[in-house]
Amino acid sequence: MEINFEPRAIYQAPIAVLRHLYYYTTQYGLSVKQFTGAHWRYWEELPERLIKARGDTKKLNSIILELKKLASGSEERLKKRRAQIKEGKWAEKEIVLDAQLLSVLGALPGELLSLGLKHLMGDPKIPRSLQIVDLIIKGEQGEDTDFVEPDLLLLGENYLLMVEVKTRGGADSSRSYPAHQLLNYLRLVLECENSFDALLPSEFTHLILFLFFVP
Repeated sequence: MEINFEPRAIYQAPIAVLRHLYYYTTQYGLSVKQFTGAHWRYWEELPERLIKARGDTKKLNSIILELKKLASGSEERLKKRRAQIKEGKWAEKEIVLDAQLLSVLGALPGELLSLGLKHLMGDPKIPRSLQIVDLIIKGEQGEDTDFVEPDLLLLGENYLLMVEVKTRGGADSSRSYPAHQLLNYLRLVLECENSFDALLPSEFTHLILFLFFVP
């Protein structure tokens, strides 16, 4: 596994939002399966299955039962999509807010960014200058290279600050932090420590950053 940290340009923010919308259409109820109950490959193969079922009553009745089952679940799928879209508004906002946050922080000088985080965290290990970076992981075919999706990474002088941004909630509410997300960050630390690349960081801090909205 090869791990690299590349400087992040400010102009990458809108690209990150578009990439998120492209890869997570299912999250917003836009997939063929969420509309019809079956994957697009099912519908692509259906005409050929019907052709082969001509004259075979058993096969034809089986396909008809499948279609009836899919049709009967249309109302339930509609309710789920509406509920998912309503609840998923935070997910849509979160990726935009993340991109905005990275753009603002990326516009700051590295020394100022470091001073601000030192004041926020009180962490003496934070170096004099920090730079926002993107995580690039390459591996062999079949190797797990997307085990972690950091919201914000800041690198400087063998030090890596890994930030998980949470946007849902208000001043009087909190949000649980899934244990598997923490384990994914710990794995990133382990992979860096096990690497023979001397340029990778050797000091790590994990920060959970809550963004609260006050009406």
